[in-house]
Amino acid sequence: MDEATIAEGIFSLNNPAVTFAKGEAVGYVELGFGEINNLGATEKYEIVLTIDNEDQLSSSQLGKIKVLAQRKLTWESIGTGTYTSELFDDSWPQPIEKAIEGNIYRLPDCIVEGYPLVFSLSDDKQELIAWDPQPTGYDGTNYGMLYFTAEGMERQGNVLSFPMRGVVSYNGGWGLLYQDFTETLEMPEGF
Repeated sequence: MDEATIAEGIFSLNNPAVTFAKGEAVGYVELGFGEINNLGATEKYEIVLTIDNEDQLSSSQLGKIKVLAQRKLTWESIGTGTYTSELFDDSWPQPIEKAIEGNIYRLPDCIVEGYPLVFSLSDDKQELIAWDPQPTGYDGTNYGMLYFTAEGMERQGNVLSFPMRGVVSYNGGWGLLYQDFTETLEMPEGF
């Protein structure tokens, strides 16, 4: 397994040696990830597996395989709330979904159709656990796709307020485009 994945400490190689039965062209590797909550709600992981012994390569000489992994979530509707965007100076009814697998919420088609926003809350739903940088679908700037990332969360009743940053992908990192604005989500009754 590649050094970057090992350093990240999330994935492990459960069987570090792969054997190919005589005449077989297929071998299996099992990756482990420990506790499911070690995986981010929206993060995509790239793991590079390498066959160390070049004498054991097939005639194609392919010695590396890239594996893409992402947490699978099952979504259920919990109703419709109201999303209020300070950045876009607008408010609208917002369908809200919750993952069966945890306190992970998705706002489908939130700002632009086809672009959901996903975030995780603590077990008591009082603290923001994660809001990874996510594309909003808004690509009207000279900088490319606008991503939202929350700085935290404040809850008052069923209203969640997220101090936000608007960032763009820049030189392999994030460039700050907007800051000091708050996006608000009024959750359905019973939240």
